[in-house]
Amino acid sequence: MTRLVVDPPATTGAIAGTNRVERRRASWHTKANRATYPPKARSERANPKKDVIMNSPVVGLRVSSVIFGLAGLCHLIRIFSLRSLQYGGWIIGRRWSAVAVIVLGALCIWLWMLASKAAQSKVETPPAKPAA
Repeated sequence: MTRLVVDPPATTGAIAGTNRVERRRASWHTKANRATYPPKARSERANPKKDVIMNSPVVGLRVSSVIFGLAGLCHLIRIFSLRSLQYGGWIIGRRWSAVAVIVLGALCIWLWMLASKAAQSKVETPPAKPAA
């Protein structure tokens, strides 16, 4: 019986491990390139903006509040459409959707109120004028 020996296939490049990206990385980190492009000072680097709307916790609270509200609305539609849910051999009645509507509605309202309080605390009030 003869044994067939197969060499492992080379990666993208002609020699294993020398594809374009690796060659580019290797050429970038040579001493000549480092001398040509010195690293930027800390003050010159791009700083992440702190006032970006997506970094705001108010947006996260509002989005999660809307998601809980939509889930509660879906359960409410299920209650009024008189449909039962069957999961495997278990039949889940509409009363559990009523419980879900109450819980999800409470979470929706609570998160919306938290977002409103957080938005109000962010608003800067002008300093009071000193009494004359």
